[in-house]
Amino acid sequence: MATRHLSVLLEAGVDLPKALGTISRQAQSEKFRSILTDLGRDIRRGDRFSVALQTYPQAFSELYVAMISAGEESGKLVETLRILADEMEKQHRLQSRVRGAMMYPAVVMFAMVAIGIAMFVFVVPQLESVFGDLAVQLPIQTRLIFWLSHALLAQWYFFLAGAVGVLALVRFAWTSDRGKSTRDAIFMRAPMIRQLVREISSAQMARTLSSLVSAGVPIVRALEITSRVVGSMQFRTSLQEAARMVEKGRPIHETLAQHPKVYPPLVVEMAAVGEESGKFSEVFADLAAFYEQEVEQRTQTLSTIIEPVLMIVIGVVVGFFVISMMQPMYSMIGTL
Repeated sequence: MATRHLSVLLEAGVDLPKALGTISRQAQSEKFRSILTDLGRDIRRGDRFSVALQTYPQAFSELYVAMISAGEESGKLVETLRILADEMEKQHRLQSRVRGAMMYPAVVMFAMVAIGIAMFVFVVPQLESVFGDLAVQLPIQTRLIFWLSHALLAQWYFFLAGAVGVLALVRFAWTSDRGKSTRDAIFMRAPMIRQLVREISSAQMARTLSSLVSAGVPIVRALEITSRVVGSMQFRTSLQEAARMVEKGRPIHETLAQHPKVYPPLVVEMAAVGEESGKFSEVFADLAAFYEQEVEQRTQTLSTIIEPVLMIVIGVVVGFFVISMMQPMYSMIGTL
């Protein structure tokens, strides 16, 4: 929103430092307000906008800085800001769709685990005391539930350490390069999500490349920046290789074709069309829109599939617990 407002103010003739000051007064985040104020001060001191942005990498990505730099050099800063705002909005919409699709199963799994722990801590000990008073022979599944309850109560620190270990492993898989490589290797082989991962990364790559090229960034530089923006390590490695090969004079589509397990055939074909027609930016913008629509449809399909699967899992767990608790009672009634 700040980028879009900045383009509107600049187009209306407001100078850049004053426009940044106006937007800073509207910002809800105190930290972002401070950054915008400092940017205005740096520009009044004589710094270029793109140079001032580099001081705040936590707020402005390399993609953002590169596009602003290209806009300044071409004299089309307002148009570049408008393109940036549009592309950031589309990227945000794509990420929101994916997060939204994963939110439901995550909430259900968290609730199931929390309720299960509460049952083992508060309910199962009460039932065990009742069965102990009745002196009935307990089936193996009932004894297993009572054993798990004892273990959770007596050695809770082991379970807590295990939960912390799982969270640390997930964090490692999403933050470190080695963890990302392992995660991507697993995702790219998983039958249910392999195609979704390729389409998300393809949409992100096509959208970023299209934005950079349309802003006037040289193609080699655009490939290098895109390699650091995409989340998939396999896409990142292949784009870094593509930048080196294109710098030596090879066409982009030939370098992408060398990674058939990473790029869908449509990406390679559209890259060839864009290079041959001289409309690479427009072709990749259309490609990004296509894959974003594919991601939306696929996430909806996955959500439709995951929902009944979760219901079955919950039904099996609840059914196992109920049978384990009811069977001793039926056995006792039978002996009477």
